Amino acid sequence: TSASGRELRAHVLAPAGPSVSRPAILFFFGGGWRRGSVTQFLAQAKAAVEHGYVAVLADYRVSCRDNTTAVAAVEDARDAYAWLRRESAGFGVNPGQIVLAGGSAGGQLALVAALSADSAARPAALVLYNPAVDLVPLASWIGLQREEAAKISPSAMNLAASPPMLILHGDADRIVPIDTVREFCRKVRVAGGSC
Repeated sequence: TSASGRELRAHVLAPAGPSVSRPAILFFFGGGWRRGSVTQFLAQAKAAVEHGYVAVLADYRVSCRDNTTAVAAVEDARDAYAWLRRESAGFGVNPGQIVLAGGSAGGQLALVAALSADSAARPAALVLYNPAVDLVPLASWIGLQREEAAKISPSAMNLAASPPMLILHGDADRIVPIDTVREFCRKVRVAGGSC
């Protein structure tokens, strides 16, 4: 797809052999919605392919290249997930077995894409690395009004029927405080989910 005057690509890695009904994992890189590289999760994507997954590394708009905010990045993440579901047959992917993954800002994108999808189109699971789950305190830092940040903040979204999620985080993280993730997991469990 094209956005902000440049083409956004999804890089697809697939196992060798005939195309069958495989699981897939869609990765979103981190970088504070300001920068980042689509290759950030290349090693994890290659490992997933070795385990029979189709792995997709999604590009999205960031402020240093596109002069955009996190709102545009969320649109791109939703579009990337919708594209993978729509094109799943061509890649031999079972659309009911798609996992979304990402780190930091990319974790927020994976979460918002998952939580805003129709219930029938929710991903099978989420694998998140130090995800930004509460954007309201970061609003001015990411160039948004608090109300705008709340609309794309996973902590403020409806967590009922959220996909099961694995979050990997370090307690020495000074950029994304682990307490925000612990509180988010508590909210997910209260809503009946697995985190």
